[in-house]
Amino acid sequence: MKTYLVPGLLDLRLIVRAGDAWTTIDFTGGRSSGYGACCARHSTDDPVAQRLIENSPEFRSGRIIVREP
Repeated sequence: MKTYLVPGLLDLRLIVRAGDAWTTIDFTGGRSSGYGACCARHSTDDPVAQRLIENSPEFRSGRIIVREP
C-alpha cells in the first residue's frame, strides 16, 4: 500500500493516459482550518494505479509525493 500526497492542495483530479484510454485518479481528504492544513491524498495497493501516478508529469515534477511510512 502506498499513499501519495499533494502538498498545498485540498483535492486534485489527476487525468492520465493508460494506453489508448484516459483515466482519472482522485486525491481527496485535504482540509484547512485555524489549526493548520492537511493536504490531499490517495492510497492504493494497485500496481497499475501506482505506475500511472509515478509516471505522470505531476509526480516527476514533485507536485505529487509519496508519504514515507
